[in-house]
Parts: sequence; C-alpha cells; structure tokens
Amino acid sequence: MRICVLLLTMVAACASNAPSRTLKAENKRLRNELADMRSQQTETDAKLKALHAQLAQLDQVAKDKDIELAKLRTENSASWRELAEAVPDRQQPTSAHDLGRAAVPSSIWERKGKLTMAEWEQIRLHAYFTDRILRRSPLLSELAPVAAADHERIDGSGYPRNVPASMIGRSARLLAAADVYHALTEPRPQRPALAPDAAANVLRTESRPGKLDHEAVAAVLEAAGHGRARIATAYPAGLTDREVQVLRLVARGQPTKQIALALSISARTAQHHVIHIYEKIGVSSRAAAALFAVENGLLGDRS
Repeated sequence: MRICVLLLTMVAACASNAPSRTLKAENKRLRNELADMRSQQTETDAKLKALHAQLAQLDQVAKDKDIELAKLRTENSASWRELAEAVPDRQQPTSAHDLGRAAVPSSIWERKGKLTMAEWEQIRLHAYFTDRILRRSPLLSELAPVAAADHERIDGSGYPRNVPASMIGRSARLLAAADVYHALTEPRPQRPALAPDAAANVLRTESRPGKLDHEAVAAVLEAAGHGRARIATAYPAGLTDREVQVLRLVARGQPTKQIALALSISARTAQHHVIHIYEKIGVSSRAAAALFAVENGLLGDRS
C-alpha cells in the first residue's frame, strides 16, 4: 500500500513540474525574440538616422544649387530669358533636377579618391531616378523630361540615355550648361572649386566639340558676368566644323569615298561622321540631311 502511495506521489510531482518546465522554455523563447526585435529596432533606427542625415545634406546641396542657378537667371540676361521663356515658372526644373541623388549612397558622393566603374554607374543612375521620382507625381511629371536630361549632351555622350541632339530641348540644354558651371565653381571632395573664369573656359571648351549647346553656354556665361563672348562657330544640333564639312558634301550628293578623298580622311572615318551626323540631326537619309543643311544655311562658306 505504501509503495502505491509513493508511486502516486511521484507521478503527481512529475505532472506538477511539467507545466513549470514548459513555462520556463516559453519564457526563454520570448526573451530571445524580444532581444532580436530590440536588435533589429536599433539597426533600423541607425539606418533611418543615417538616411535622415543624407537627405538633410542633399537638401542643403539642392538649396545651394538653387541659389546659384537663381543668380544665373538674372533679369539682366536677355539671352537667358529668351532661351528659358518656353518653360513657365511653375514648371522650372532647376529645383528638381537632382532629386535622384538620394538614391545613391552618400559615401559615393563624398568619395575623395577615384570612383570605381560600379560607383560611377551608380552616379549615372541618379538622373534616371530623378525621372522616376518626378513621373510618379501628377504635379511634377511635366518637369521630368527636362530635369532628368541635365546630364545629356548634344553629341550623344551624356547619360542616362545617351540621346542625340534632336531629342534634347532648349530648356534641357540651358539647364545642362548652368549645372556644369555651378558644379565647377563649387568644391567637391575630389577637387577644389574652380575660379569663375576657369569654369567659363571649361564651358567654352565643352561647347566647341558639341557637348554643350553653344547658345546655352553663351547665355549662362553672360548671366554669370562673363559677357557675351563669341564661342567659336555655333552650328545647329551641336555639329562640329568637320561634321558640317561632311554634311555639305553629303547634301551635294557625294558618295562616302569621294567625301573621304575631298577631306583627306579614310572612308571608314567619313562613314562614321555620316552616321554621327544623322544621329545628331535626327534623320535617316541623305535627302533629309540635305534638307536640314538647306534649312539651316549650312551650304554656304561658313566655317
């Protein structure tokens, strides 16, 4: 009888200890989950703090750039007003053209050394993200084509889309020239700011081979106080002197080999010029190229 009582007592004790062990295990699990959640919250808070700091920095950069661009839009510059009048004040893209910078890590913008190829590709994508951001807003979508094109070049060497001159409007060309001037005259992690005259010389150099629009560069430099200096010969669509020479011969019906002989260049180089000219002026045939030359007065002796 005593043995039975003892066995029953042991069974009861085991039964009473089972819930206790279960509760302890559950309590330990919950404590571990809480610790993980706190760790994740701390990490999230750190990321949000870093993002807030980056956005604040970019906001200050944008404000500084807006101030400089506003100075360039001085009322004393008739050339600026003439080029920009096609864009109403409510659609001015200067304040929105670098929104996509927020999509690129601040560590890349602040890099003092040479960027890697991958980092440079991220830099180039900021213009693409500017376009994406603006197009998502019904109120700002009209700004996207201009604001996202300030890094395009009329010779087709820009980014993010490498579009030809025929797809870059006057407002985008003007914004591109103003943005380059502003960027050159402010300090960057990898270089000091250029003096205004040095920056003006860079813009003139960029305009000669057709990277920046001649008229836009002239307007920006005049607005910045450099006077209405003559900048080489301003051909339409960013055509260079050599390309105009080739275009004249194309318009007169000369085949590629004859063009090469006339200009003392190889046939391959002549063909390359023809292709590049077509891209710049937005045509696909010799007849259309000839019409462009006639309409723009390029068949004379201008050089």
